[in-house]
Amino acid sequence: MRIAGPFLFRSRSLISSLLYSPRKMALSNEERRRTILSKGDNSYDIFPNLSRLVPDVDYCAFQVQSLREDMPPEPMPQQCSDTDLCFDSPMGFVRLPWSTANINNGFHQYVIIDRALRALVSDGAHCIEAVIVTLKECAPWIKSFDGLLGYMEGLTSAEERDALDVMAGIAKLAVNAKFILTAPVPLLRANRSNSVTLSQEQCSCLMAHAFFCTYRRERHNFNRINMASIFDGRNPLSHVKLRFILHYFAMVLKKMPSGCVSFRREVLPSDAIPDWEKEELSMPLVAVASDGSIEDSPGCLQVDFANEYIGGGVLNSGAVQEEIRFLICPEMMVSCLLCEKMGPLEVIHIIGAQRYSSYFGYGSSLEWAPYEDFACEPKDEFGRIKCELVAMDAKLFRPGFRNAQYKKENIDRELNKAYVGFLPKHRNACPVATGNWGCGVFGGDKELKSLIQMLAAARAGRDMIYYTFANKQFEISMNELYEKLLYKKATVGAVYKALISFEKEHERNPRLSVYEHVYAYVIFGWLDGKVFDALVQYMVSHLYLSLNENEDFLMDELP
Repeated sequence: MRIAGPFLFRSRSLISSLLYSPRKMALSNEERRRTILSKGDNSYDIFPNLSRLVPDVDYCAFQVQSLREDMPPEPMPQQCSDTDLCFDSPMGFVRLPWSTANINNGFHQYVIIDRALRALVSDGAHCIEAVIVTLKECAPWIKSFDGLLGYMEGLTSAEERDALDVMAGIAKLAVNAKFILTAPVPLLRANRSNSVTLSQEQCSCLMAHAFFCTYRRERHNFNRINMASIFDGRNPLSHVKLRFILHYFAMVLKKMPSGCVSFRREVLPSDAIPDWEKEELSMPLVAVASDGSIEDSPGCLQVDFANEYIGGGVLNSGAVQEEIRFLICPEMMVSCLLCEKMGPLEVIHIIGAQRYSSYFGYGSSLEWAPYEDFACEPKDEFGRIKCELVAMDAKLFRPGFRNAQYKKENIDRELNKAYVGFLPKHRNACPVATGNWGCGVFGGDKELKSLIQMLAAARAGRDMIYYTFANKQFEISMNELYEKLLYKKATVGAVYKALISFEKEHERNPRLSVYEHVYAYVIFGWLDGKVFDALVQYMVSHLYLSLNENEDFLMDELP
């Protein structure tokens, strides 16, 4: 049967006008980018609001009224009254090393730890071997210090002296921790929306104990927090990671920051999941950039391409987007201690973590660099840096199984994850800064993931700036598709239907890309009621529609 074959399919002008003709947009991509970043500069969600904390939901470890610009706030309570610190409470609290319940084989572990740390503080770190002796007393289970020794061997005499002074200072932070954190710190357990706010000084004390590996072996369902792996010579990135971490400690020892950091788990109730197929919302305002980066987008909700165990391999051998972000903002590592593994309908927000370093390279080429704008970032009324990160884990699609990402259940999983990540607490939410979430080692399709995040941003009421990480061609492709969807007034529901129909069409035509399919499907299947489904199926099954090339289309007869 023919469906007006010569008219529809042999006419280059019709196909070109539908698929390829340039459209004059109200705003160019660059204008949209400036508009979005300007919105980011002028909006900030103050949440959690430390003046209105909800009991049993929001925990703050210091006296909010004592916040000042020139010194850290006072702990709450001022003196510890519960020396057990809920060490083994079934309710779930951090196992603080100085708890009187930290007992192993009948011995109070902190007596040993405290003695070793105080010796290093009083005697000074005159050589790296003295630091290693302390580490062995605090954590006798550590097998290798070759990475730490190798790092020190690469330093000049002056740099070595500075590094040893910093390590002695870290020991002093660890000794003082019990006077700075004076109450049990609740964990952010799965399936419960709650928050923990700590002063930056309290974060530094927790990090100091992580450096000396004094925490009990990690709990099931939590990431590691002890830094033993980066002391190990088998870790190819131990030298560079030590550079980031020691620089952080050097900065806080030089002048202790006076602000605070909030960690918040957000859970989407199952009855709040949108009916994506019925969503009539239009596409959000989107800009695509091949230059710039997520962390350099002030005022935006910044996406962390997270592992389900937040922090991923930051204290192991990982060095991709999440790990790099945690290395330049080490206070984020405290989340490894606080946060249980994420479920499919939950994310973790980190508000106010300060940036101490910059970097260049990626993965095995990662190198430390100084951060020129340190201490210049604006703060909110509670002393938090005006920076909010959302950690959201994408699903892993291993080689050989990557086509599984096109299944409806996996699209829904990623869409709902992005939605809960972008969901604001207030109206007029700030824009979201994101990129190739779940791609790279996680095997995600950039075209699919970009559209999933676009739909989630639309439903959450946020504008979006998408960084392609120097991929100019993808910037062009994504921008072209976005502008065509805008021109055709595509809705969230229409694009969603196109995405879930892609799997079947991709099986028929493996050369077909997500962008090609979505645009053809939206145009012929859902926005133009005069075109039959049969036409849509034929187009997406038998044509390789290029969004970027202007070519003739010659087709055989329909069967």
